[in-house]
Amino acid sequence: MADADIHIVGGDLEMLASSLEELRDGIGALDVSGPLERIGAAMPGSLSSGSAGTAVSGLESRRTSLGGRYGDVGEGVRDLVSTHRSNDEFVAQGAAALGAAVSAAAGNQWARAKGPM
Repeated sequence: MADADIHIVGGDLEMLASSLEELRDGIGALDVSGPLERIGAAMPGSLSSGSAGTAVSGLESRRTSLGGRYGDVGEGVRDLVSTHRSNDEFVAQGAAALGAAVSAAAGNQWARAKGPM
């Protein structure tokens, strides 16, 4: 597997989540049935009318599904942001507690004892 060169900075995940939600909303606003309904109205009872109705139904189903998927991924990204934020806070609290418990001199002594890696 090739190494990925990914660099995420503060705000990137939030921007991704917002973009995904905009996609979801844009897909949800698409009118896929309007143009095809005119076909059925122009030729009521014809095979083309029935085919147009079937196409509208299929497109609506796919549009709803696709919009839902973008929404689910956007929510997942927001959950990821929340988890990362909680982890960062936990690590910061642990580092502060560790810093208060260990003097700088003890840390330097440990580093000298370990030597270069």
